Amino acid sequence: MPTIHVTPFPQDTPWQDFEKMTLHAMSLKWGSPNLQGEGRPGQGQDGVDIFGSDYLGRPVGIQCKKYSGVLKIDVVQKEVKLAEAFKGATLNCLYIATTAPHDVKLQRAVRALSEERVKEGKFAVGILYWDDIFTGLLLDNNILISHFPYLKFPDPTIVNSTKANKLSAFMLGYYGSFLLDYLELVFSEFGWMAQQDPEEIRTVLRIIRQNCKIAPKEQVVEITAWIDEIESELFMAKPKKDWEKIKLLSKRVRDRSKYLSSLLENFETASFIELGLNIGAVNWTDGKFTEELANKLAQKIYMLLIGATTMLPKTLDRIIDKDCYTAGPVLYNFVDRELRWGDY
Repeated sequence: MPTIHVTPFPQDTPWQDFEKMTLHAMSLKWGSPNLQGEGRPGQGQDGVDIFGSDYLGRPVGIQCKKYSGVLKIDVVQKEVKLAEAFKGATLNCLYIATTAPHDVKLQRAVRALSEERVKEGKFAVGILYWDDIFTGLLLDNNILISHFPYLKFPDPTIVNSTKANKLSAFMLGYYGSFLLDYLELVFSEFGWMAQQDPEEIRTVLRIIRQNCKIAPKEQVVEITAWIDEIESELFMAKPKKDWEKIKLLSKRVRDRSKYLSSLLENFETASFIELGLNIGAVNWTDGKFTEELANKLAQKIYMLLIGATTMLPKTLDRIIDKDCYTAGPVLYNFVDRELRWGDY
């Protein structure tokens, strides 16, 4: 399943740091400054590590589980039972935040457990995976860097930075050209079944808004206005969302992002938009990542990233014959890393 670009969780991270990351991430995603850790490290907390309000102001708890293996439903049930004794407040929902890999069977079991509990008048249950947490950290670069100091970001105040423009162009092609796909994934029935977090869309919108600044001024004004309207329709408290309007505006952003390369005077910047679009297309393509497709993309990457000749073949070898939705993010990560850390 296509996901937003996520830095893998460092498995050697202490569990206390994972709790802090979760606290910071969900405070940002929910706009909830009153989220706080419960008790002291090592102190019994009745199944709740973090307590506060979610984005609707409801009292929620988060239990953090740092796992390298698979998280089982019996562990979730055990934490739910512990949380029933929580004395801080009456919970509306308990989230299990985990570094364990996505598991469709677990998600279905948790959803069934949650629905049964809600029918009984008890708090609901949900899962927060690492990508849910990381996309929260992406909302504030200062907080993100405090947890991952080795990450590098282009300085948005340096308008004429060649490297920043390349990275912005690449990200705009990758995300902007497929905004409608992200929307349909997250808000479709399939997205509901897979527990896709609507806040992922807010992150995508902010990425597009920030990186469209490489475009001519009049284009920036239009794209930014469309993004603002989409965000308002999706996240402002309204009785009913205007999905026709949201889709129309998303198509405009998508089409403008796809064809923006033809409006840019700088050929190299335009080429990075095209590269982002090409890799994004892999991310959203059904089927396998073939050797023929790998060779075509390799030629384009070599033309733009001359120093990638050493590592790219190894990266491609790992993903040939894998599902395209697996290969796309790997290629994105590769180009993103080269642009941030390489000498281009």
